[in-house]
Amino acid sequence: QMTNPQLQAPSQTSNSVAPICNSSNTNSNNGTHHHRRDGVLDIVLLDLSDLPYKESPLGVRFTATSTGTSCWSGPPKQRRIGNTSSFRFAAQSKEEQGLELISPLQELFHSKLKVEVVYDVPTAAAAQGTKIQPVTLLETEISLRNLCIHRAKEFTLKLKPKGSPNNASSSAVVAELERPPTVRVRLNLQGPLRSQVQTLLHYFQLYLQLIDTTQDQVVDPLYQKVKPILPVVPVGIGIGAVPVVTTTVVVSPLIIGISLLFFPITLPLVVLIACLFGGGVGCLSILLLSTRQGRNLIDQNIVQNGFVQNHLLTSPVTQSVLYQTGDDDAIPTPVSLLRCYVVPEDMWYRLFFSLSIDLVGSLSYLLPVVGESFDGPWAPIQSMLIMALYNSSTPNLKYVSLAEELLPFTDVLPSATIGWATENMPGLIEEWKELYQSGGGIGELSMMSGKSIPKPSDRADDSQSNMGGTVERSRKTQPTPEQKRAILRDMQNYSERLSVNS
Repeated sequence: QMTNPQLQAPSQTSNSVAPICNSSNTNSNNGTHHHRRDGVLDIVLLDLSDLPYKESPLGVRFTATSTGTSCWSGPPKQRRIGNTSSFRFAAQSKEEQGLELISPLQELFHSKLKVEVVYDVPTAAAAQGTKIQPVTLLETEISLRNLCIHRAKEFTLKLKPKGSPNNASSSAVVAELERPPTVRVRLNLQGPLRSQVQTLLHYFQLYLQLIDTTQDQVVDPLYQKVKPILPVVPVGIGIGAVPVVTTTVVVSPLIIGISLLFFPITLPLVVLIACLFGGGVGCLSILLLSTRQGRNLIDQNIVQNGFVQNHLLTSPVTQSVLYQTGDDDAIPTPVSLLRCYVVPEDMWYRLFFSLSIDLVGSLSYLLPVVGESFDGPWAPIQSMLIMALYNSSTPNLKYVSLAEELLPFTDVLPSATIGWATENMPGLIEEWKELYQSGGGIGELSMMSGKSIPKPSDRADDSQSNMGGTVERSRKTQPTPEQKRAILRDMQNYSERLSVNS
């Protein structure tokens, strides 16, 4: 529709062009359906400044380049006082003109927004009595990936002449200006959450409703009943705690001595008690933080924190996890995050990293029999690290690693180091063979730079073709008998000259 625009406000029945926002459009059923299913780019056109022409433009057209959807602003409301080439698009700040582009969020997020300033320019056809056609003289564009979803942001964009024969002279006009023409807009990209996130939020809201109902119908009435005796409770607790504390102080040396004497036997009991205590404290903390008072505390101290609002929720990883900005395959996984931020790229650093993984897995041998209980939490972590390291070269190694950690007395198997050797040792052996045949030393290994060596299968052709040349070069490097005698004569002459000079 916009290839030959008539530059009028588009009809509200159009599917590709969103009308100017007002209450009737926003509350319509069709609009509500679009807001639920698709993404919406809210555009507030604030003003045009320092234009190269004093004539008022017909309006500004906004187009999403990937989807082709467009919207039209209409003419400006007034000129700026003291600047005849600047225009406001709202008579008052409360009347800011709102526009919408409706398309799937995934397409909008990866699109660019093209901004075109359209003028009513006389042409040769107009001199002959033909209707004057509007022309785009100034334009600019911005990538919508710069936006954070559900967070409005204001931009001041520099306008440049549109590269077409009809307005080629406008480039010289703009170049002569002291200040470049600009357009000021406020953009807000909105869209639905991923279906997985919506499901999690739904069940979380049901959980909070259950907590609120229990608090209103059970906890609060019970609190009102026991409230009169609450001042006496601390006194009773203090009286009952005196014998308990006294007995604990007297018996504690005996308990500590027995624990040290039978350390391998008492350690699992201590670990079990600590886990039960930590789990109970954690569950009670989650329950208390789920109440209304706990949620208010979290909101005041964590959610409203500047780091959470300005960095965590607006980071590209968080945006891609929460919103449908790409395919489900594009959601970051723990393995992909480890591969990006934890796993080293250098081959020798990967060897040290692999040795460290195997070392941590073998620490359970410091406590015979008892240490095997610590392999359970470490097994999935080690499997994810090995997936991030060697899943491309040895995809089955992660299963071996998981079984090696879960099965008893198998931690001695160095899974990560085996993965490193499987990936790099064939190339190392091939490199060593070539250096040996060419007469080089270990210090000449290109591997020392940390670059990975291709596998023998990838180097077979090169090795076959270069074998003859390598042997020939090694022969050429050996001096002939005549060259040896010449070298000896030169050394004798040099020693004689040194003795004469001395």
